[in-house]
Amino acid sequence: MRPAALLPLALTLLPPLVFATPTFRGFADWTCQRSDEKYVTVSAAQLQDLAVQQWATADHTPQASWFFNWKEKEICPSNSDDTYAWLDVPQWQEDSQHGGGGGKMAVVYYKETDTYALCIVLAAVVGGYAGQCK
Repeated sequence: MRPAALLPLALTLLPPLVFATPTFRGFADWTCQRSDEKYVTVSAAQLQDLAVQQWATADHTPQASWFFNWKEKEICPSNSDDTYAWLDVPQWQEDSQHGGGGGKMAVVYYKETDTYALCIVLAAVVGGYAGQCK
């Protein structure tokens, strides 16, 4: 048998998870303010990419079950570790001359199902107050 003929057979023998991609809940296009008051839109796909890139190295905050309100818990029930993480959204942090913070999203990751859930988006601080998202 030629090696090229073995490839389809080899692919059928590999576990399905080798080719699995993560699932995402609650991710949508968001437009939030930077600290210079400009609104910047970040697509759902961009937010998903940021979540995948940052989750493994982010600081995971315990007691997600206590942090989220009832509406957020519908999208983001506790994971098996009862943790969530604030992940950076650089597009909302780009105007560093005004400083302030924000430009984040709260995400819960469910390792058993390889699922990311977007719970909260947080605009930059604008003039000492929380910026707006729409």
